[in-house]
Amino acid sequence: MAKKLTADTPTSVASKGENADNAQGFVLITVIILLALLTMLGVGQVYRSITNQQESATSVMNTRAVYYAETGISYLEWSWASDADFDAYSAVAGMPADDTSNGDREEWLAGVTTPGPTTATGVDGKVMYWDNTPMAGRAVCWPNALCNGGNSPTMYHISTKLTRYIKLEINQTTGAITPSIPVVPHADPPVAGTDTPQNGAIVWLTAGDGTTDYEVANHLCTNGSPDQGCFKTTAGSADTPYHVIAYSIGYVNGRALHLLRAVIQ
Repeated sequence: MAKKLTADTPTSVASKGENADNAQGFVLITVIILLALLTMLGVGQVYRSITNQQESATSVMNTRAVYYAETGISYLEWSWASDADFDAYSAVAGMPADDTSNGDREEWLAGVTTPGPTTATGVDGKVMYWDNTPMAGRAVCWPNALCNGGNSPTMYHISTKLTRYIKLEINQTTGAITPSIPVVPHADPPVAGTDTPQNGAIVWLTAGDGTTDYEVANHLCTNGSPDQGCFKTTAGSADTPYHVIAYSIGYVNGRALHLLRAVIQ
């Protein structure tokens, strides 16, 4: 007896094929979505890792800059106390000549009323890395409102704004310090390793007290000690003795990253 064929047999076969195709399509879409999610997670992890490394590197650089700036302050304190001679001062008419038997502090004592350079070439005064330029034009002074129209202090391109300063190149392996006073004019932008240190500090002196920088007037204290300079807040006002202030900027990989100010005398 012949088998009877029903009318729905072809339809049933087609439905099974479509279901299989649909299932395969669903699996493919699911796999693509999962791969996309995994890729996004992987990219996120890589980005987070790179960000963490950058933050860590920045933190290390900032820490090194603090140490270099502190080293600069300590170096100035030591050199001032030991009367070191850095500046190879060239005498100017009307100023005492450089005495090679004495250091910079002794030279300062011989000219406390004009302690440092007040010209772009840095030849006036006795200590060439003393900043006694007018307050309104200083690149770095404290508090901020006193100096350069309230736009200071600044660490960037400072070498183009200071007349003279000591450059301290610090060897990262041995810690050895190589001091020098860069010649003027300085390049703008500054050249790391020439105008500013690749790794180290630039340091200079000025006058002031614990909170304020001063521009030193051309007179001695009326009632002060013979080795003390003075300034006047206004014409005819009383003499006010000043202290010696040290500034230091720490450089890492040629970049200025940290500024310190300290009273050293």
